[in-house]
Amino acid sequence: MKYRHIGFEASRYVFAAANTAELILSIPCVAHLLQTNSISWLDLPIAVLLAQVLYLQPLLDVRSVQVTEFGIGRIKKIAPPNHASHHAYVVFEIAKIAALVYWSYIRI
Repeated sequence: MKYRHIGFEASRYVFAAANTAELILSIPCVAHLLQTNSISWLDLPIAVLLAQVLYLQPLLDVRSVQVTEFGIGRIKKIAPPNHASHHAYVVFEIAKIAALVYWSYIRI
């Protein structure tokens, strides 16, 4: 159980750092969008990133804290599994990457 606790704590910090880095790196994209005043494929990854940072990450963070505090066996009795938010996070990551690849392709 001790190692699982370390894994959950490490993943919380890693995802928080990754989201912070993505937000910082998205500043030029937002500046580009504000200059063009048009909707493009670049809007999708930014919207997905905001959804991840403002909605999904806090949900996953709370779930991680619950699991580390109560343990997986006890948390299953207290709250239902929160697999939907994990699946949504993965789908959002794939959508973000696909939109960025497509945007890069049409810009070349």
